[in-house]
Amino acid sequence: MGMELNSIMRELASDVIITAVEGGINYWAYCRDYKWDLDDDSVTRVDVREDSSGSDWETVNVERMAEALERLKPSDNRRLFLAWAHAKCGEGEFDFDAGDADVAMQICVLKEVIYG
Repeated sequence: MGMELNSIMRELASDVIITAVEGGINYWAYCRDYKWDLDDDSVTRVDVREDSSGSDWETVNVERMAEALERLKPSDNRRLFLAWAHAKCGEGEFDFDAGDADVAMQICVLKEVIYG
């Protein structure tokens, strides 16, 4: 990835992964090898695939989620778009929920919002 991630950007990307996995992507995604550590954002990762019919597993880590957040448009999800803009400026107060994180995970894994 060509973008330099500050600590707040890394924290947001990690928080989005954790919230997506724990908050409700299970209606469209299967997950395995989920790891996280609140003290070390670089540990956060999960393997995700869209369905059980044999689609390839996609590894989502902080860098990959940051790439997805960078592609996010206001029309995809305004709250996460604003949170990412603030994180890029070094501001660390985020307001998003599981539905917002779900959108980011879809953009990360599926390249677009398909569900919900």
